[in-house]
Amino acid sequence: MTRQNRSPQGWQWLLSWMGLAGTPPVLLALLLLAGLSSEAKAQVTASVSPTEIYEGEVLTFTVTSDRDFWDAYSNYYAYICRAKDEAGTARFGSGRDWQLMLTNGNPISGGCHNYGTTVNRILGQGVYEIDFDLRANTDDATEGDETIIVEITSDYEDNTFVTITLKDGARPSTPTDGVTISRTSLTLTELGASSAVEKTYTVVLDTNPTADVTITVANGDATAVAVDTDSGTSGNQNTLTFTAGGDGSGSGAGNGNWAVAQTVTVRALNDPDGANESFNLTHSATATGSTAPYDGITIDPVAITTTDAGHGVVISESSLSVAENDETATYTVVLKSQPNGNVEISTTSGATATATASPATLTFGSSNWNTPQTVTVTGKGAGSTSISHAVATSADTTNYPTSTMIPAVAVTVTAVAGLTIIETDDDTTVSEDGTTLTDTYTVVLNTEPTHDVTVTVTSGDTAAATVNPGTLTFTTSNYSTSQTVTVTG
Repeated sequence: MTRQNRSPQGWQWLLSWMGLAGTPPVLLALLLLAGLSSEAKAQVTASVSPTEIYEGEVLTFTVTSDRDFWDAYSNYYAYICRAKDEAGTARFGSGRDWQLMLTNGNPISGGCHNYGTTVNRILGQGVYEIDFDLRANTDDATEGDETIIVEITSDYEDNTFVTITLKDGARPSTPTDGVTISRTSLTLTELGASSAVEKTYTVVLDTNPTADVTITVANGDATAVAVDTDSGTSGNQNTLTFTAGGDGSGSGAGNGNWAVAQTVTVRALNDPDGANESFNLTHSATATGSTAPYDGITIDPVAITTTDAGHGVVISESSLSVAENDETATYTVVLKSQPNGNVEISTTSGATATATASPATLTFGSSNWNTPQTVTVTGKGAGSTSISHAVATSADTTNYPTSTMIPAVAVTVTAVAGLTIIETDDDTTVSEDGTTLTDTYTVVLNTEPTHDVTVTVTSGDTAAATVNPGTLTFTTSNYSTSQTVTVTG
């Protein structure tokens, strides 16, 4: 058997073959240490921002190393691990609270994962980078915020821990500068019910402005509607002012009113054209300083539609009550549209002994057609009647013919509280000679009392005549029944 040559000459041959023949021993030792140092652990760092995540979101970790994450012999130098859950309640894994994912979408099921199956980004000589994702899964449970820790490890030994806050629920929306208009459209009716004639919407800022903001409302058709931004001020205003600062409540030092909704009132006008209208109310904002975010900001319009009243006569009251003995009450009459010439409206009482109406005629023309005119009703005697109306004469027979239907007003005339005395044969007479010893008259209440009423009857000269009975009692049940008094001479 041939023996191997282990003489110093053999080592010299090896050194010669490696090109190191004649190298001093000290230098050889340094080269050996350098070779050993090449097997030092990889220097691995990780970065992530932000360090909190809401349900449904994904955070991407960037891991950087000073060497390739794996070598040609499948030796791995860096790993990503699920370290632990600080709070002890967050569940790890697919379909649970959170999970780790490779950027290719594959989940990391548990434990640690090497980087050998991923694609490295080579940033420069000796610098390598790789990404992975932390995903917060969405659930319906209310768990509160939780803390989780992810471990970045170099060769399973040198560890870097990254703490992430897992926020409960979805990320709150971040408000952006803007103006919120509560209604996109309004529909109004001329001369309709109050709720149809007048409607409102509100305006409010979405965020705290850097300067006070004035919003102006522009009316697209001032003949169709009236717009008012301040009902407490006489006349129709068209601006809203929002002040900056604080919580926007308008209460307390430093708190502007930017978060307090302000009201815009829109009222339908009785215009002369007899047609429906559609148009917009538009809004513009100005703020101090051209760089203020609300200066010139886009604001949604409000679409307005008005239903025209058409042609006809409007009576303000359908019924009224008035007391007898010339007490009065009133109502008004107005046309719905502008007539082509004068139109006369007559007023007629159904029973003038009960109530009268004046004036007897009302004249409307092109200049006063939309100005209400007053009718006065005078009570005469207790009872009920009605005031009827008609087009007496008209120069506009197309829109206001004499056949135009106009509502009547029902009138109730109430009696005045008191007594009614009715004498027999319209007088009460007794004689001293005995030819007419007695006479009578009756007494009755005019209205129902709220409690019993006693009427005392007294003779002014008992030597000449006496009365009987001396008292009359009326109740709520017999107040309308006449009671007789007898006079004896």
